[in-house]
Amino acid sequence: MVINKKYLNTKDLNVYDWFLMHLVFLNSSEDMSEELIQYLPNEILNIYEEKKYITKVKAKKKTDHEYKALRLSKIGKEIYRNSQILDFTIQDEKLYEYLVTLFEGIDKPVGNPARIKQLLAWFRVETTYSRKLIYKSISTYIQFMIDKGKEQYISSLENLIWKSNNVFSTKWSLADSKLYQFIQEHKKELHADTTN
Repeated sequence: MVINKKYLNTKDLNVYDWFLMHLVFLNSSEDMSEELIQYLPNEILNIYEEKKYITKVKAKKKTDHEYKALRLSKIGKEIYRNSQILDFTIQDEKLYEYLVTLFEGIDKPVGNPARIKQLLAWFRVETTYSRKLIYKSISTYIQFMIDKGKEQYISSLENLIWKSNNVFSTKWSLADSKLYQFIQEHKKELHADTTN
């Protein structure tokens, strides 16, 4: 399991915080209250509640310890999941949000959020392209397809970044990236010869 410490640091969290979030995450499927009592002091719990990382569900029994009802909130789950993506940054998170808005604006599917985040981080590292160029390339691709009257053929964001030509392929390759191919074909217009 990957723990992206740099991403955690941008949220003012560390590996110990991730460990606590992991315990709370597990708490929804199995009782982790004893471990949480041992490792989660009240002052940290108060901070997590203040930052809305944690929420409490209704206790099933009055005798249950209050920690048995702890769950990760939507914000907490997002941080927990994003911190498990190699090379993912807060800037990638913003890029993802912009791209989702772009695809929703043309009523096209996005794909699996966790997978897209992994692919965005991988694509950025693999190509050394800036987030600005990636966004510009995707929006240019969409406009290009619309101008050609081929909007029905616009791939989901996930498949645009990477989709294997082979069902058995698990290794990501730029050769299987429609986005990378598009950038290569339109390098001059996109100014992709520099890593801007």
